[in-house]
Formats: sequence, C-alpha cells, structure tokens
Amino acid sequence: MISPERRLPRALLVLVLMMLSLGLMVVTGCNDDDEGPTGGGGDDTTSTDVFKSSDFQPASECKSCHPQYYDEWIGSAHAYTPYNMIMRKLSDIGRAAYPGALDQGCVQCHLMIGSRAGETPYEGIDYDNLPEVTMDGVGCDMCHTVTSIGGLENGAMNMTPGHTKYGTTQDPIFTPAHDSEYRSLYKDSEYCGACHDIVMPNGLELEETFREWRSKGFEMTGKTCNECHMEAYQGKMTPSSPIKTLHRHDFPGVDIQLVAVPGTTPAHNEHQDSLRTELLENAVTMTLNASSQAPVNLPFTFSVDITNDKTGHSVPSGAPMLRQMWLDIVVKNAGGSIVWSTGQLDANNDLMDEDSEFGVVDSSLWNTTATMYRGDGVKTGFTWQAEIQDNPAITAGETRQVEFTIPGTLPLGTYTIEVKLNFRTHPPAVLRSLELDDLLPLRVIEMETASSTFDVIT
Repeated sequence: MISPERRLPRALLVLVLMMLSLGLMVVTGCNDDDEGPTGGGGDDTTSTDVFKSSDFQPASECKSCHPQYYDEWIGSAHAYTPYNMIMRKLSDIGRAAYPGALDQGCVQCHLMIGSRAGETPYEGIDYDNLPEVTMDGVGCDMCHTVTSIGGLENGAMNMTPGHTKYGTTQDPIFTPAHDSEYRSLYKDSEYCGACHDIVMPNGLELEETFREWRSKGFEMTGKTCNECHMEAYQGKMTPSSPIKTLHRHDFPGVDIQLVAVPGTTPAHNEHQDSLRTELLENAVTMTLNASSQAPVNLPFTFSVDITNDKTGHSVPSGAPMLRQMWLDIVVKNAGGSIVWSTGQLDANNDLMDEDSEFGVVDSSLWNTTATMYRGDGVKTGFTWQAEIQDNPAITAGETRQVEFTIPGTLPLGTYTIEVKLNFRTHPPAVLRSLELDDLLPLRVIEMETASSTFDVIT
C-alpha cells in the first residue's frame, strides 16, 4: 500500500484525477501499403460495443508471417500499455480514493480489448490471468480491426473483430491466414487523433497532440502523424513477399518501457531510447543571445530563443501537466566555478519547484509543466473543476524567448554561459510517491546545447 504520510506531488494528483475522468489515450494507427489477403469486412461497430477477447487474435499469431512488425511492436509503448506500472498504481489509488469514479477510466485504452470484453472489473484486475490478446494492449488486432473513427478524441475507435484485417493495401496477395480490406483512414492522421486528444466534459482540451498538428503542424511540416512516427523503408511484409515500401511499427515517441514487456530484450529498449533521443535532438532550434561585455556592479541580462521548427505539434506534447522540458543554465568563472545557475536538480533529482522536498525554489526556473485553474482563477488538481489549462509548451512554428538576469555582483573577469535544453517524461517525485523507486533514475535527454563567453568590465 502507498504510505499515507508520503506526500503526493501536484503532478501526481493531476495525473490521478485526469485518469479518473477519462483515462490515458495512447493508441496510434498503422500506415502501410502492406500486403495481405483479399476479403470483405463486416459492418462498423461503435466504441461502446462489447466483445469477447476470443473475438481477437493475439499478436503472437501474427509473428510467424510478420516477424519484423512483431519485433518492432513488442518493444514499443503500444505493447507496454498493460505493463505500465505507473498506470496500474494510479488506477489503484483512484479506485481506493474515489470509489465508483474510476471504473474503466484507465484501462479503456491501456487494455481496450479487455475493457470491452468485461475483463477489467472495478473491484480489481487480475493482470496475471488476463488472456494473452488482452495483455497485448495496443496490439496487432486491436489496431487492424478498426473500421471507422467515431470522433477525434477520447478513444472513439469503432472496431470489427473477425477474420478480416484492415489496412492500406489495395493489391493484397491471398493467404489463408486472414482476409484483408482497404481502409483509407489508416493513412490519415485522424486515425491517431481518435486517441491522442483528450477533451473534458466541460470542453477543456486537456491533451491536444492531434489538434496541435491540425492547427499548425501540418501547415508547417507537410507531414502526417504516420510519416514521422512510422518510418518508411523498403522490405518484405512477409518472408515470401516481394520488396516494397513498408512502414515501421515501433511508433517512436518520448516514452519507453520502464518495465520489460515479456518477450523483449534490452536491445528493444535501447532501440526505443535511440529513437526518442533522435526525435528530441531534432525537435527544436535553440539560440543563446548574450552580449560579450557586462559592466561591473550592474545586472547582466541574456536570453535564450527556442524555436519549434521541426516538429508537427507542440513541444512537449501529450500530457502537458507531467512532461518536463526545462532550461539548465550555469555561469562559470575563468576557474570553472559556478557563480550563477538555474534549472539544477536537487538531491532527489527533482527540479527545484514546488514538488521539491527541500524547500528551496529556483526563482529563475523555466520549464513547461502545465497548470490547471478553476473558472475563478484558483489552481486545481481536479480535472472536472478545471476550466483553464496554462500550457507553456512551444507550439509548432513558434519561437519562445526566455530572459534571465544575473545580479550585478560578479567581479571583473571572463565568464562562460552554458545552456542545456533538457527533457524527461515524468517528475521523479511521481514515481517515488507511487513506491516505484526501483524505476529511477529517469533519463534526462539533452535536446539542445549552447554556450558563449562575456567579460565583466569597468
């Protein structure tokens, strides 16, 4: 049990309450001109229809014909959804603290098939005895039985399980394994938008990745979701197929598996980590603006420009109340000693904000964690009370300039400013409060770096 004296940080409370309201939506669609058998499909179903898990095929049955897709998927965040210990712990907290409120809020996406099959009762989920296809999470059949989209938020995916699998192939090769049917929606970003936006009942857009792309991202990049997150390559869809253009199924994003999914090896996580590092290191452009001279005994002001010129949505995106992107800046004298800093971590590896346990707040800290407010302007951690979300993420195409001022206390000499734009997926305080200390430390990724020197003169 979570010890009651362990303080729940603001970010954790926000996440718990967000999940109480809607759950975390993490489904992404496939986009391949992949081969598959011909055949017809059934009528569309709605996102509220109830199925049996036996209506779906487990991913392991796809492995023999599609080994590369399986190997890419098994290491992805999609395969991780049922094994996400943060989700499981938060679900337990929500069920205990708010009886009757959570119900299917988390698992409706993390275990979508199981949720619709009635395998995730409110009283408790026996993860160890769920069917294999349910524990696939966002698996092969969950994605490739989607026949239409019921809405552009909150997981409104309509599914038709059965012998027919859906995708973008218009000239499939026959196989007795399953029939195939072409659906153009598998090429569309709207497929992703069905789950990668969360809208509250009062209309508050809590997570807006798809809206961010639709409003600015596509105009700036000219790319769909799949073009960035499902890399095109030349290969064989099955071992006996001809070579053609395919698309990766590793779905790179900022999250990786913190707990190994059965069937994965360390190489899978290393691969995902390299993909997210590449994404983050190519997300923005950063420029340090600083004069080469500073008068002694006067404050010295410099600025950092961050331009979101490479990403089709805001940076960061997803769950803005959790993501941490911040400026880590140190000013050193000629001897290498730090004379001024901001964005440093405390002894717990937390940012020195209100979640720090040491009571020292970094007044110059710039980071992108969002804050929610009630209609009267008072901060709240309750999503159902929130009418406003202050999300300082940098929108697609935007240049954000951040100013910093060093007090006029530096003696004469030469100084170096070193700037890092850092990112990590969650505040460590969240994991500690969930008694998931064994998953720490979380890797901090340097997205951009810059430096310059200046002289303090008379």
